[in-house]
Amino acid sequence: MRFSWEKCNDKILPIGLILLSFVVILLVVFQVFKSPDVVCVNNAKLFEGFNMTKEMKKAGDREFRTQKAVLDSLYAKINTPGNENNENLNKEFILKRNEFEQASQAFVMEESAKIWKRLQEYVQEYATQQNYQVVIGSTQEQQVIYANPKVDITLDLIQFSNQKYEGN
Repeated sequence: MRFSWEKCNDKILPIGLILLSFVVILLVVFQVFKSPDVVCVNNAKLFEGFNMTKEMKKAGDREFRTQKAVLDSLYAKINTPGNENNENLNKEFILKRNEFEQASQAFVMEESAKIWKRLQEYVQEYATQQNYQVVIGSTQEQQVIYANPKVDITLDLIQFSNQKYEGN
């Protein structure tokens, strides 16, 4: 009995095509279901949706409500007809308004820094858990020009951050 390549090729070719097709299908499925390495986050939405931000806004409103009432009262006195101390009241109003604005800005800066520090920790933890290599944040000054909605993890990250913040 002699060896025949023709008979061998007739059997090997279909098996090879089946194996090749199977490998291609596996690669396609793997790529489709593989999580992306690079994802993006809308920083403004993340910041506004974070419970710590909401709590700090309420605390700031409470803290500055009294000072705002004092300013409003002074302003009303200045605009009262027949008030002879307008110049002194104007100076006092300007001084208190400047103090209020500076205190308000300092509060916002300090609290924003605390919030971003906490969010940074949560983003790093979440990215590690999800095996993301890069998380790109977009802001109003520097937008990501395009990101497929499938790689926008903003809502997932807000939910994760709020759960961590609440101790869950």
